[in-house]
Amino acid sequence: MHGSATGAGIGFARASASWGGCYVVELQTEPLRPRERELGINGGCQSTRGMLCVIGELAAECTYEGGSRLIERLTGVQVSAKRLERDAKMLGAKVAADEEAWVEVVQAKPSSMACLAVDGTGVPMRPVETEGPRGKAEDGLARTREAKLAVGWVKDEGERESVCYSAAVESASQPGGSPTITAPFWKRVERMATRIGFEQAGKQVFLGDGATWIWKMAEEQFPQAIQVLDLYHALEKIGDVVADNFKDKKEQGHEFRLLRVWLKRGKLDGVLKRLSTMQNAETTIRYLENNRARMDYPRCRREGLPCASSRVESACKNVVGARMKRGGMRWTVQGANAILALRCSIKSGQLDGYFDRVRKAVARELPVFATNPVDSAIPA
Repeated sequence: MHGSATGAGIGFARASASWGGCYVVELQTEPLRPRERELGINGGCQSTRGMLCVIGELAAECTYEGGSRLIERLTGVQVSAKRLERDAKMLGAKVAADEEAWVEVVQAKPSSMACLAVDGTGVPMRPVETEGPRGKAEDGLARTREAKLAVGWVKDEGERESVCYSAAVESASQPGGSPTITAPFWKRVERMATRIGFEQAGKQVFLGDGATWIWKMAEEQFPQAIQVLDLYHALEKIGDVVADNFKDKKEQGHEFRLLRVWLKRGKLDGVLKRLSTMQNAETTIRYLENNRARMDYPRCRREGLPCASSRVESACKNVVGARMKRGGMRWTVQGANAILALRCSIKSGQLDGYFDRVRKAVARELPVFATNPVDSAIPA
């Protein structure tokens, strides 16, 4: 795209691409609409921040082709899908680097409850990214890699709940295969805990679905936290056993409701005894036994603790899946992580903070930033 004047839905704009492909937008009309002013696209002045915000938010929410069409319809600026993809990945990589480098220490109130929940979901990958490890498909080929997601939130009486998201296609283990606190995802969860003031909260809750690596993380990084097994994962496993043993739907429903009530009331021994009389229940019994200490649901009810990891389950669908798992999509790890960084930053309300830090750093003329008048809007 070269310098061209176009009619715009948010004002008449002259746009050009220069200085490394970053956009310069100069609006020619007044008054400005609120979103333009908020993004820093001011009448009579040049800004890359406004267009980068638009590119970042559109790329995080829709396909590159769809984002390209929307930019042209809303602003009159022609941005090719390829250019949008390239700039969005560049911005996402910078946001991801900022997430690692800048961690604001938050002091949670002693009266508050801080919660962490982690999970993973498969992201479809290009063949070059899945070579080596065996997959779950019948042919043994892997077609996805797991994006691990951390969700943190703080609940305090009389205050609005704040929620943070952080995700990437990265490992919770080192190359040897053993989960360790030096692995990338464990460091991500540690940064999340710092951002929400997890260790300063009066109550600290760590939720998971029963995966061994999740509880290893909780025990090593947050030994003081209350570990809670997601109630609905436990019920799902119990329901599968009941369905295998009771073919009559009425009997099946009655049996499942009985076991559900017992589990919620803390009568795990009764649940295990009843399951022991059923066929193909050994795996579920072992799962429940291994998580016995994490299934104190009566305490959760008394103290107002969450007993379900539905927030992170929902995030797997809405933060990761809604953008990354559309029909026909195949990602590289680099591209997936760039878009995930953008989505998490936007969903957590942190993208504007990123741009503010960049602006302040450039204003202080820090040597780590580029001297180019346009590229200096993006950290080196």
